[in-house]
Amino acid sequence: MRKIIFSVSLVISIALVFAVPCHAKEMKDNAGTKLARGIINIMMAPVEFVKGMTTEPYDKGAAYDLPVGIGKGFSNMSKRFGAGVYDVVTFPIPVPKGYAPVLKEDKNEEIKEEAKKEVPEEKK
Repeated sequence: MRKIIFSVSLVISIALVFAVPCHAKEMKDNAGTKLARGIINIMMAPVEFVKGMTTEPYDKGAAYDLPVGIGKGFSNMSKRFGAGVYDVVTFPIPVPKGYAPVLKEDKNEEIKEEAKKEVPEEKK
């Protein structure tokens, strides 16, 4: 029985993970997208740890860069995991307004569009 429950839970989680990004531009934020975003954030939290360690510039020596990279990675992982738990627990409640993402990183499309407007194109 436990194997069946685990299998069904795994299938539902995978379906949610792949269903939301496929229609992200078409869909408005609602309770379902908030729940899926929360599950994705929880699952992707460990990736933030590795990402934080590897994106450190490594220009001040290993004695400085390694602890700073680990600290940034752990901080980003904690933020992503916390936001995921918050989204999963509060998915039926429209807070923040309109089921908006808690993390700034989850609003990538809006941020990228704003950045394109602010940065002038380089001339060759």
